[in-house]
Amino acid sequence: LCKSSASELVASLFFLNEFWIASACLGSNIPYWSLSYEFLYYCLFAVYAFAPRRWLLLALAGLVVGPKVLLLLPCWAFGVVVFSLGKRPLPRHLALLLAAGGLALFIAIVYSKVGNKFVTWRVEALIGPQWTEWLGHSTAFISDTLLGAMFAAHLWGVTSLFHNVSVSRALLSPLQKIASSTFAIYLIHYPCLIFFTALSLRTMGTVNGIFVGLSSLLIPVILTWPTEAFKRHLRRFLLLRF
Repeated sequence: LCKSSASELVASLFFLNEFWIASACLGSNIPYWSLSYEFLYYCLFAVYAFAPRRWLLLALAGLVVGPKVLLLLPCWAFGVVVFSLGKRPLPRHLALLLAAGGLALFIAIVYSKVGNKFVTWRVEALIGPQWTEWLGHSTAFISDTLLGAMFAAHLWGVTSLFHNVSVSRALLSPLQKIASSTFAIYLIHYPCLIFFTALSLRTMGTVNGIFVGLSSLLIPVILTWPTEAFKRHLRRFLLLRF
């Protein structure tokens, strides 16, 4: 587990815990690092979309956020590209190729010996242990970018295949409710896993494993409504003032 100082908690609250070569841990919530990255990507995108002299300001903003965040920026940008391109459906044969080929290459990169781990190890050997420590979660930026590109291709293909498919309200409503829980699940699933594992540590087995897994999903789902309600109120508050 990771203990956090007061300054690290404040930095995490404002998503500043992954600036440059800093890496502040938010207690036991290890996956929180990626939300810090994502927050900064939204800031960079806002500069790109709304600011005058955007390229100059983007360069300055890039200097502020530092190399770690910038190295994984393509992975986030792929989502923006897919969202934009997905509005124009592809020919069916090309959509099938992207959907199936992107997924197959994604799996191949993850599980092959010359894929994800091999590339990451070569990068670590090239830059040395000090830079490996400084870059932290961004050390695997080459393989992560390849994985992001393959998954983006898969999503683009699937989006095109289902572009004209109508979904009934009876099916759409539960899907939207499930989707609304994904943020709460990501935000607090890891502390829940640690907490429920600690409760059943002496008797870990198949039944307790199922208990830990389901409990770690159930608690975030229960907290989805207050989490989403807070987001709506916060958005309304900010829009009224800005």
